[in-house]
Amino acid sequence: MNLFRVDFLHGRDLSLILDHSLIDTPAARAIISLSLSPDALTAVSSYSREPRRLTFTCFTDTWLTDNLLSGTFEYDRYISHFQVNVYRDETQIFAGIIDTSQLSYNVAEELLTITCYTRDKLFSLFPEVDYQYILSAGYTPAWLLQYHAAQIEDRLPGIYLPVDTTGFLPAENEVPYTDPVTLADFDYTDMRATPAPSNGWTYGLISPWGPRYGWHHETASNTAWFFFSQIVTVKASHSDGVTVRYKMRYRARRLRLYNHICHNIDEFDQATDWLETESNDTTTQIMNDLEAWLIAMGTSLSALTGSPGLPSTLTIGASSYGLTAYADHYVRPNWYGSLIPAKLFPGSGYIDASADRTPCLQVLQAMLLLTNATITAAPDGTLLLRAKSATLPPTQYVDPADVISLSLSRLDSETPDTGALSVLAGDTSLLAPLLRDHLTALYASLWRAEITLDRLDKYTPALLAALSINDVSYLVNSVETDYVADEYRIIAWILPPSA
Repeated sequence: MNLFRVDFLHGRDLSLILDHSLIDTPAARAIISLSLSPDALTAVSSYSREPRRLTFTCFTDTWLTDNLLSGTFEYDRYISHFQVNVYRDETQIFAGIIDTSQLSYNVAEELLTITCYTRDKLFSLFPEVDYQYILSAGYTPAWLLQYHAAQIEDRLPGIYLPVDTTGFLPAENEVPYTDPVTLADFDYTDMRATPAPSNGWTYGLISPWGPRYGWHHETASNTAWFFFSQIVTVKASHSDGVTVRYKMRYRARRLRLYNHICHNIDEFDQATDWLETESNDTTTQIMNDLEAWLIAMGTSLSALTGSPGLPSTLTIGASSYGLTAYADHYVRPNWYGSLIPAKLFPGSGYIDASADRTPCLQVLQAMLLLTNATITAAPDGTLLLRAKSATLPPTQYVDPADVISLSLSRLDSETPDTGALSVLAGDTSLLAPLLRDHLTALYASLWRAEITLDRLDKYTPALLAALSINDVSYLVNSVETDYVADEYRIIAWILPPSA
């Protein structure tokens, strides 16, 4: 029948209340024209996606004039107090907000054109929305989306952003144990260096303490920390056989890891001048300062020096931590495991314990990029967190007789921009290239299919749905519905047989 109904609703007490409806009947059309933009990803190897846009034209009536054209009932940034649910032949096809900045009214013909967007449009409309991320154990991807939606709802009473993250599971991306990632280089050769003999003085090391190092499981955040410490005494002996001097060098490092491999390094470095005795008030004070620093950092001298001391390996979930060492030169902590952390740590507060607030949109973009995911909107308006993977949606089998056309082309290679990761706590310089290589490899060999599919009543090829045509699997990354021609125009990736 191709009959449409548009319901206008307002929110109250977490419910949507019907205010007005425009209803097509076989005898009379209330909706003169209606179009719905494709549900599509705008980039292959990133989270980018445009909200869906629905535009329809209708004749004005008293309710539309009073509540839309008047400009009275709208929030900041031209968002109407009213939302729409749209149905085709009694099946819901769209739910979203009304953009009053794009209202167009033909006075002579009394025709009003209304533009609506899915609710994910609100994320980009309010880029300044921020939040103080302080959970010691970090945030799951689902929590980040839910907190962001809640911040938007606080600004727009009556506008609801329902979120569903059920079944969200990012695809695995393993860094193998055979190729661990070096996290830092704690080189201490400079501590053991001695001056060249001169003016009757010769130099040597006596009783160096350490180095001592190892891993620590910080249980509050469920993260890995690495500690390193060494004390070196340089003795200067004069050729007179009597005069000696001592210089003490103290060093300690704490490496904290967030988001698996984003590190922050705290440092303690002190050295004395040349002293007449090896032990004195100066060295005692520095030792006290070192002990206090280690305690403040979460360990102690006794933990480093005791038996068995800190472990050289540590496993937390899907991450394994180890080290390589070269005596008298360096120790290098390393990592291998899943690149995608179960919990994310956004913002600078984890590093400096500040009360700084972090833009929610930047955090959302980083999360989607890291998990190779995107946000889509269901026909009822629910926002869905979706991994760009063929493992979640059940495959829809398409009768080849319903395929009007199908053409193939090689997918353009992309180099993903990983700049969004910079909002995460810690140094992301190791994470960014690993993720970039993973995404580049994932999408470098795909083929692109353009499919025209008949029968709107028979198929529901949503974004990221899996289709099978003649035993070939496809993952939908763009779907446009033509209600007049009764067909879908689909862009999809051909999936390998193992997907």
